[in-house]
Amino acid sequence: CLKTTRPDALHALARSGLVASKGAARRTIAEGGAYVGNVRVTDESAVLTDSDLLAGRWVLVRRGRRHIGGIRVLGPGEADPGA
Repeated sequence: CLKTTRPDALHALARSGLVASKGAARRTIAEGGAYVGNVRVTDESAVLTDSDLLAGRWVLVRRGRRHIGGIRVLGPGEADPGA
């Protein structure tokens, strides 16, 4: 889960567990293998928008063709369940 309402693509990949680190997320984006909502990400600082959210709080992220993950974006008043 991400605590901010507007995470960027780099943090979304890293928090989803699809990559081991932010450095690996940067490499994946630079190589053209990162997708948010089936749209290729070309800028690591691209901020996710409302159109990237599914059901208002979920983000679908993908690395390559076969590795798919998702994260839940927390709203302003929500507590992190993993904390």
